[in-house]
Amino acid sequence: MKKTIWMLCITLLLIGLLVGCSQSVNPGTTTGTQNQSAVIDSKPDPANSTTTPIESTATPLESTITPVESTTTPIESTTTPIESTTTPIESTATPSENTPDLTETDGMYILVNGTRVELGMKYADVKEGLGAQTAPDQELGSCDDPSFVRMVHFYPGMTITENPDGTIWGMELSSMYTGEGDAALKGTVNLGTTLDTALAALGEPENASSVKDDCTLIYRQNGQDIYVFLDAGNNYTVIGISMTLSAE
Repeated sequence: MKKTIWMLCITLLLIGLLVGCSQSVNPGTTTGTQNQSAVIDSKPDPANSTTTPIESTATPLESTITPVESTTTPIESTTTPIESTTTPIESTATPSENTPDLTETDGMYILVNGTRVELGMKYADVKEGLGAQTAPDQELGSCDDPSFVRMVHFYPGMTITENPDGTIWGMELSSMYTGEGDAALKGTVNLGTTLDTALAALGEPENASSVKDDCTLIYRQNGQDIYVFLDAGNNYTVIGISMTLSAE
């Protein structure tokens, strides 16, 4: 009988323990569920959000840089214009003993710095009296005979053309003449000479009736062709002279 009561007490004790354990586990489960619900409910509702936009309180930066004003004073030129003190060059050439009398009227020639230059003379005989050349000599070939080559010598505004045998074949005096002395046809007619003076010195040209139309005085004599060019815009003054030996 005592054994039976003892067994009943143990059974009741075990039942009590089991019931207690069961209640201990269930409250934890319920609490976890409630906690999860609380976490879910704690999420903010986007629709009811009352977040106030952040307004910038920064004051726009205003440039405080002051424009730099140029303090440079314009430079004024203090240079005094240079006035030319050059004295015009006057020819100091002394006529040689062989200088022809300027009153001669025979033949045509050009007088350069006291040296008389005629067509047909030897270039070597007058070269020294012509002064310094302004450019190297240049060959002038013949179209008919390539082996026949003339040599052109350049002086200030003047050219002398030399035949292969050394004789002077042609002379030209242009308005660019800048020689120290006067270069004049027959010692009288130079650049700038008036038409009346030229006619008085050279005589009547072949084209006497058309001189002003041609703007040229033409002379053919003693195996020479002479052309005196005139400037119609300046009262027909002489602006150039050309002399060549006539073709045979």
